[in-house]
Amino acid sequence: MENYFTASHAGMHGPDHGHHDHGDHDHSHGGMTTSEEAFCMGSGTVMLNGMQFSFSPAEDQAEWSCVTYLFPSWVLDTEAKYAVACVGTFFLPYVVVLLQAVREMLLRSAEKKKTGNGKRSSPSVAVNMLVSLLYAAQMFFSYVCMLLVMLYEAIIFMCLLAGFGTSYFFFLSYKQRRKEARLRQEEAKGGVGTEFNTENDRPAGDTANAQPAPEADEVTRVRVTPCCEDAHGSSGPY
Repeated sequence: MENYFTASHAGMHGPDHGHHDHGDHDHSHGGMTTSEEAFCMGSGTVMLNGMQFSFSPAEDQAEWSCVTYLFPSWVLDTEAKYAVACVGTFFLPYVVVLLQAVREMLLRSAEKKKTGNGKRSSPSVAVNMLVSLLYAAQMFFSYVCMLLVMLYEAIIFMCLLAGFGTSYFFFLSYKQRRKEARLRQEEAKGGVGTEFNTENDRPAGDTANAQPAPEADEVTRVRVTPCCEDAHGSSGPY
């Protein structure tokens, strides 16, 4: 009798236990992301196997790995994350070029300042420290760009190239406009582009603005006569 109840108890709990395991298996299978639904596969990698894309058509997505964007928690596993990363990558070179422009502007501004006796003064220690900090920040963002290149992700790499190209174009155009405006101001004040009034105003070695020497008049061409000759060069009574 005791064996009968023991076997019956085991038989009752055996199917229930198996049914419970099957339910858990169905639940875990339903929570998994299939290859057809995923943007990419994997938990994230920091360096792909050669230059390639981190996404592909649905039939090939199981072969493509997700990219970790600089930090472990920044895994580009959705289309939205990938788009934001591409936009941020494009504007990152703008930060590098902007920091360089600010450094050059501070140095030029400090060199233009003059002391009490009219001589130009060298940049102060505070200016040098600020320029050094800007240089450190510029190098930081430059190394961030290098790390993004080392991802070997094709779209991110092309976004970096586009960012560097367009940022340098705008920076170069800005410098040219500033230079043209400065030249116009100097011309309006009578500086660059005007003729020099006197020979002393012309810088040394400036032959382009040199004025031709005036021709000698008739008086200066007359030879100074000695006491024994007249003005026409003939000798005296002898």
